[in-house]
Amino acid sequence: MTVQAITSLSCLVPSQILHAFPYELSWADSVHAKVTAWNIKGPSDESEDGNGGSILWGPSAPQNLRNNSPLTTRFNAAIVWDDVLDPRGAPVIDY
Repeated sequence: MTVQAITSLSCLVPSQILHAFPYELSWADSVHAKVTAWNIKGPSDESEDGNGGSILWGPSAPQNLRNNSPLTTRFNAAIVWDDVLDPRGAPVIDY
């Protein structure tokens, strides 16, 4: 029997899994994890608890919301804002 060693020292957990039961984490919640290594003799002890970052569901919030005075009247309110600071890997497609 040939055993192939794993060389990857990372994993990727889809946000949908962390958002669903049993984790039920929300946007910007911290993700804490432990890792166990396995070989043919069995499991290792668990690693120390580590912070894996934050769940990023969408872009950061728009900035500097303010009145657009030339277009605000007694019949409607006009607002403007600056773009998000971090689109988090995908372009903003709507406001």
